Amino acid sequence: MYSRRYQTEAQQEAVMESLRKGGVDGVYKDHGLLYIVPSAKVSDEPTIDALTRKMTAAFRAADDDTAFGFAGVHTCACGAQSDCTDVVLPNGTVTNTLCVHYLACHRDEVPASELEKVAQLDSGEAEPSPDEIYHPQS
Repeated sequence: MYSRRYQTEAQQEAVMESLRKGGVDGVYKDHGLLYIVPSAKVSDEPTIDALTRKMTAAFRAADDDTAFGFAGVHTCACGAQSDCTDVVLPNGTVTNTLCVHYLACHRDEVPASELEKVAQLDSGEAEPSPDEIYHPQS
């Protein structure tokens, strides 16, 4: 029986195989979303569009039981700070707690391949909160 955090048993096995082969780095490479390191430059205004809303909805839909715990946090170059977990989205993709921030505040630095992954999310759309956006100039 597979965990409800994955849509299929095959999806769960793919993530577990990535963990066995490459540890957490293998999951990020094979199943990760928005593991980027943007510069300190942020947009003048947050970009709140369909992609940001899709990411927000998927992030909120992640089951708390899917969180990968770590010993520390990541601080974006602009000052936004993650918490100490990564989560598995409803489609089985692993992401971090700065995912909405990256789309809203560093859109110009998000690779097209990552934007395409976000476009494929199917958890609906939701308006991001100020805490999820963390725009340093707001």
